[in-house]
Amino acid sequence: MEYVDECKRLNIIFEMLLALFSIYFLYGESMQLANGGIMYFASFWNYLDILPPLLMLILITCDNLELFKDHKNSDLEAILLASNSLLIWLKFLYFLRIFEKTGYLISIIIEVVKEMKYFLFILMLTIFAFGDSLAQISSTNKEGKGFIDGGFWAGSAYVYNMVLGDFSTDNFGSVGIGFVWVLFLLCTIFNMIIMLNLLIAIISEAFAKVNSVSQ
Repeated sequence: MEYVDECKRLNIIFEMLLALFSIYFLYGESMQLANGGIMYFASFWNYLDILPPLLMLILITCDNLELFKDHKNSDLEAILLASNSLLIWLKFLYFLRIFEKTGYLISIIIEVVKEMKYFLFILMLTIFAFGDSLAQISSTNKEGKGFIDGGFWAGSAYVYNMVLGDFSTDNFGSVGIGFVWVLFLLCTIFNMIIMLNLLIAIISEAFAKVNSVSQ
């Protein structure tokens, strides 16, 4: 019992320290927001500065309100913990920008992400298109015999896995099997060969752009 009480006291102390640090950092960010105005939100790095302390305060508040007691709201707790952890690790990228070797790589990553936005949009549309088509065919099979269970989103997830190299063709069912193979081949040709080679070209162009101004 004494051990449990000691742990609770230590937990309160650490939460107070984290809350103080979070408020301090949020104050600094609020000053930047006041000076920069709406342009504050134009920088990706500012989100890495403001979100971790904000999420930390939300977690501390939820914990003190006992919203997570006895595994209540476990989904919310898991999402908040995972998001905050990810953002804190990504914040290391912010500090790596100040070094010559790593700053160069961070610049390449940022430029690649910028150049990929339209590519990702087109890729998403093709995944949705093929995924919806395959899901519609799968739904016409007998109950429990379809290779995609879950409709549109399950079909999109199936095509996404296909793009990543999961070429499972074991349970194509019996309805429209010839057309299923046509869609399968078209999807692999378009998404695997054309789109991924286009992605390589985009990355090469972004690399050349950053390399030209690396100094």
